[in-house]
Amino acid sequence: MIPYETKDIRSVVLLGHGASGKTSLVESMLFKAGATARLGSVENGTSVSDYDPDAKEKKHSIDSSILHCNWKGREINIIDTPGYADFIRDTITALVASETAIIIISATDGIQVNTRKLWDLACQRGLGKIIVVTKIDGENVDYHALLESIRNSFGNTCVSYNLPVGTGHDFQGVVNVLALSSPLPDGVTGDVHAAHDALVETVVSADDALTEQYLDGKELENAVLQPCFVKAVAGGYIVPILCCSNKKMLGIEDLLDAIAHFSPSPLEGSKRTAVDMQTNQEITLETLKEAPFSAYVFKSVIDPYVGKLSYFRVISGTLGSDMPFYNATNKKTDKAGHLYRVFGKEQQPVSRAIPGDIIAVSKLEDLHISDTICDPKHPVKFPEIAFPPPHVFTCRDTVKQRSGEKDQRVPS
Repeated sequence: MIPYETKDIRSVVLLGHGASGKTSLVESMLFKAGATARLGSVENGTSVSDYDPDAKEKKHSIDSSILHCNWKGREINIIDTPGYADFIRDTITALVASETAIIIISATDGIQVNTRKLWDLACQRGLGKIIVVTKIDGENVDYHALLESIRNSFGNTCVSYNLPVGTGHDFQGVVNVLALSSPLPDGVTGDVHAAHDALVETVVSADDALTEQYLDGKELENAVLQPCFVKAVAGGYIVPILCCSNKKMLGIEDLLDAIAHFSPSPLEGSKRTAVDMQTNQEITLETLKEAPFSAYVFKSVIDPYVGKLSYFRVISGTLGSDMPFYNATNKKTDKAGHLYRVFGKEQQPVSRAIPGDIIAVSKLEDLHISDTICDPKHPVKFPEIAFPPPHVFTCRDTVKQRSGEKDQRVPS
């Protein structure tokens, strides 16, 4: 495994309506980055993300899947989430483990009901956002109309990062509007130079000094824009729009580049706050290896081979194998035992976890979703994850409502 530090980590969660192409996009990203030796397929049941037998049978995700790849020195954590409302719980929990939400929109279906809901959830969490338009090679694609729909729905901060060269069966690739190449290929959909100006103008809105230079007519090089671009994504000043074809494997490299260079690291994303249990005061945690350890449990599954697996996102400090930690939720002390980085259904042993890592531990029955684990000498507690009320009620729920009894259970 390639060594990395917190500054090199990028954690993204893929959000989108069912059948928008999230899992196929993950497969393309992993294959392009060399994390897999073959391109997995949802239709053929060979996806490394949808490894659960039920997901293979239904041909869509039913729970979140954690994967990772390395691209140009960046260690990218990818969380693939379900797109249907029935499985929204796993999608909500994945948000706490990420800095950036990748909003997936199908070019053939456009913005759907769950797209809007998931956008709102990403905004509530304060995540940076990138929009990816998939299936650009599909039938009856009107890219101009789709861009207009995106801006009308989500605001003028949504601007093109690349433009397609042709659409439908004629889709041949993409043109990056930030780093303009010359000569431009024939068949580009849209005005490349106008898109470039709109992109730069939106990026520099995150920095007053760069805005002043831009308005004075100074040409800003990409090396100058890069840190401002990250700040703009993290702060919601810009939502880059990219397009791609999973089938043709076109536009995937542009997406990986955008994540690696322009999405925030754990050092640059929204600051995490927790309650200091010794003072009962809210504090902002430092995303440093030297800080006291803290992490958030966001997923729990039963693996047929290793037993219960609990997934957590490290917020601060470092956790090593067999180091004790304090569970601030149930007020018990435990030991981590073996630590794993997860790649679909595979567990890859690691010796330590640093801020930004997404890690799993096995056979700890007292760990549950929304639990805070931390340094026993510096106990803190993160807010519990809020879930929407269930859409389906059982007979027991009906009896409780009639009797006036309040149900304290977390919705499933």
